[in-house]
Amino acid sequence: MPTRILSNTAIIALALLIGACINLEDIRRAETVRKVTFTGSFEDVALCVQPRVRGKLHRDPFRQEISVYNSVKGLTNRGISHFAMIITQTDQYGGTVEWRKLPEGPMQEAMIARFWYPVEDCVKEISRQADPEQSATL
Repeated sequence: MPTRILSNTAIIALALLIGACINLEDIRRAETVRKVTFTGSFEDVALCVQPRVRGKLHRDPFRQEISVYNSVKGLTNRGISHFAMIITQTDQYGGTVEWRKLPEGPMQEAMIARFWYPVEDCVKEISRQADPEQSATL
């Protein structure tokens, strides 16, 4: 019995250690899962997306780019453990949002609804504010 407890404790500690070692750059190297373009400010899109997906903000000092990212505990069996929404200003009129996640591969539709649909809503809202006659390209 004590051996089993120690073994389980070691497995949990190792899992936590592995999870803690994943950083934004690891997520950025993953394949793009979804992509959308928008009209308007990439900063406005990032500030809209961040609370809806409960992410952390990271502004790239060398590019017109903000990442909204985080780990999501307990969802690995649904196809996601970490995510990043890479929001880039591509020109003076707008930009793109790319969703990347770990682990790469399939995920449940509920995870798309939880993480991507709020992004689409923000893109539509910001694009409508920037140019009421133009809608987002989904």
